[in-house]
Amino acid sequence: MTTGIAGTNARDVMMPVVQTLAYVLNFNTTGATSGVAIGIIPANAVVTRWNVTVETAFNAGTTNPITLGTTATGAEVAASASITSGTAGVYTGTPAAAAGWKQQTADQTLYTSYIPTGTAATTGKAIITVNYVSLVATNTVAAA
Repeated sequence: MTTGIAGTNARDVMMPVVQTLAYVLNFNTTGATSGVAIGIIPANAVVTRWNVTVETAFNAGTTNPITLGTTATGAEVAASASITSGTAGVYTGTPAAAAGWKQQTADQTLYTSYIPTGTAATTGKAIITVNYVSLVATNTVAAA
């Protein structure tokens, strides 16, 4: 009951302000190849922006794809082509597909995945943030 509302674990301050989920992804994060949950946004929320700060470059032999999605290994929020995880830097964008940016009808778990190919990675660290706004408060109209 993160929000104080029974029946939900989504993070929501119940005001129309930008809120953030944050997650640290390492080259050896358990479960990353099948997707790991980074958090839950509430029903009626809209993802507005994502950021991936690659602090330490990922160094798998062939590819180092990091994705953000509404499904375990999906890229509805950010596709791997938008994140150059083999180079340290800050990568940012808006959701890649409607499933990532549309107003959610129910609480939505967001996921990240790292599915490298080639020689196994021995380095890599990224800080992932996803910004969202809950539209509940903005849709409330006082009765006359």
